[in-house]
Amino acid sequence: RLHHTSAMSSPRRSPRRNRSTKLQSPLLPLYLNNRWRRQYIDFGHCRISKCTNRLQTADAEQLMELRTHGLSFVALAITAGATASGAMRSSKERDVIDYINTAANIGLNVNDDVNGESSVELASNRGLHRVLILLLDLGCPLKKAACRSNAVVAAIRNGQHTFLWTLSSQNAEQMQVK
Repeated sequence: RLHHTSAMSSPRRSPRRNRSTKLQSPLLPLYLNNRWRRQYIDFGHCRISKCTNRLQTADAEQLMELRTHGLSFVALAITAGATASGAMRSSKERDVIDYINTAANIGLNVNDDVNGESSVELASNRGLHRVLILLLDLGCPLKKAACRSNAVVAAIRNGQHTFLWTLSSQNAEQMQVK
């Protein structure tokens, strides 16, 4: 008779997850209410205008929740807008600009980050020229302390060499070698 170890006798586990074992995305903050969780999901589906409307209609308590956690979802808006191509890209870039202006007008931090990349870095890397200029005009730095890189490196890394001129003309003092 063969001796079975517990590993051999246990049923094979499926790589699929059921509801009780489903893993949460590391980007989705678990501490947010359903309104902001829907915001996160809608950005994943590139529904930037819907997210702008949700931000505009939020009450003071809901906005305080974002401020408390230092969130504005601007980095997600940039990521979503950069996924569009062709004629849709210009439309999505306008949607991102509307979202950033809304976030700035209600006092949210527009230079938030996602996966260690700041809003300025993402705009620079993804080729969203007007978004980058807006962020720089709003006072966002080229390098955010909490992030691993900066906008100059991000532009070069993705071949966005024309962005170097924009970055240097907008932030000459930040680009000086010390």
